[in-house]
Amino acid sequence: MPATSRGYDGGKKVPVRKRHIVTDTLRLLLVVAVRLFSLRVNRFSQISVRTNRYSVPVRLIGRTVRAVLHASELVVDDGRSGIARNERLIVKGKARLDLDHYLETLVRKPGAFPGATTFEQARSAGRSTPVHDAWWEAAKAAAHGERDGTRALIEVLLMGRHVPTSTWSQGLPPHSGPAP
Repeated sequence: MPATSRGYDGGKKVPVRKRHIVTDTLRLLLVVAVRLFSLRVNRFSQISVRTNRYSVPVRLIGRTVRAVLHASELVVDDGRSGIARNERLIVKGKARLDLDHYLETLVRKPGAFPGATTFEQARSAGRSTPVHDAWWEAAKAAAHGERDGTRALIEVLLMGRHVPTSTWSQGLPPHSGPAP
């Protein structure tokens, strides 16, 4: 690859591989330029791309990942498989945090869950519904405490990775909770 196709992003000295715009013979846009980044995952399970932060699964803390910045999304992989696909942030200085990336940590530290930024982003995006909230309240009452009820909700959310939400949510009416 020619040296002119490599560079630094915004003077931050982050290695970037540039891709260019491709057009057809009628000058119609075929491909939009993308940028490839090689980034290290910080202790908060996040990577910084340009001026924004994006979450990746906690198992990758300390590892180097590859990020491809497209016009509308950021795709992160570890060289073998895709890890995360996030909507690209346009406003500078923002964070896109996926609750699913932090569930393994939150099940060990359930006290951090209620005030977590990832939980608030999931709630505002509609991924945490009133059914979840009602079930969480019932779980806290049935499990005799905030910590155990929160842990039960996190385990349900972890189950959602393997079972579609529509399937398991039918079995959880809002007034039910885990057995004490």
